[in-house]
Amino acid sequence: MALVNLEAHYWFPNLADENNVFRYSPGFIDGDSMRQREWDEVQISEGSYDLIDIAEIIKIAMKRNGHNDDAVKISTNNNTLKSVLEIQGDFQFDFRARNSISSVLGFRNLHYEEGIHE
Repeated sequence: MALVNLEAHYWFPNLADENNVFRYSPGFIDGDSMRQREWDEVQISEGSYDLIDIAEIIKIAMKRNGHNDDAVKISTNNNTLKSVLEIQGDFQFDFRARNSISSVLGFRNLHYEEGIHE
């Protein structure tokens, strides 16, 4: 006799209060005398997410905030097993925010601008 399969209905959340925030900027707000960058911060509910789910939640939040969700693409590089963040135009991501999602995505707590980041 051998154990062939074991299924357990238990999950480990990879996003919780200490790592569920992403902060992004879609561009500048034109003020009277200076240009200030607009920043939006989104908090994702605690749960067990894969990269595709996280990318979709970010796109939905950006769209809900009235921003171009096509300006940011999050994917994987299957050869290196790393996350890839592709930012177009004036968008920026700030992974220095408190409780940043950066550790889940494999990025350092830095500020990322236009380009491809892995």
